[in-house]
Amino acid sequence: MTKAEQKVLDDIEKYGYHIINVANTGDEKDIEFSYSIGLFTTFHKPEVLVLGLSIDIRNILIENVAYAYEQGTEFRIGEFSGEIINNYNCLIIDVEKHLYKEYVGWAMWYNHYKDFPIIQIIYPLKSGLFPWQSEFPEELKYPILNINYANGCNDWA
Repeated sequence: MTKAEQKVLDDIEKYGYHIINVANTGDEKDIEFSYSIGLFTTFHKPEVLVLGLSIDIRNILIENVAYAYEQGTEFRIGEFSGEIINNYNCLIIDVEKHLYKEYVGWAMWYNHYKDFPIIQIIYPLKSGLFPWQSEFPEELKYPILNINYANGCNDWA
């Protein structure tokens, strides 16, 4: 077992989860992102993935979801929640399974390549705009990892 693998296991044992932060590789199309490992095992709830934002903010969002899980909160796919970021509604979507390999390899390793759920937190700008809205700045857009939500959601925040 590598040191990195042991760190993942140690954090999950100590905290209930571990956060993987993925940096931009230099390709201008790359986007930085973070995701959890262990929430499914610890709380029997989906892992969490956040794209864009700064590493600190991404980690806070994942920590907020972990805390909400600990308190018994249920996040429903396709619905907005105001419990992740104060005063902002975020859309909760499920990540399409064919994208797991590209985005959450460590979580696949931890779960022994068996099926597990992942949610993506779709967050608005301070102005309230979401990435599918035409006024959302192009340079701040991030991928929505479920084609069913690429153009938004019927249940507006």
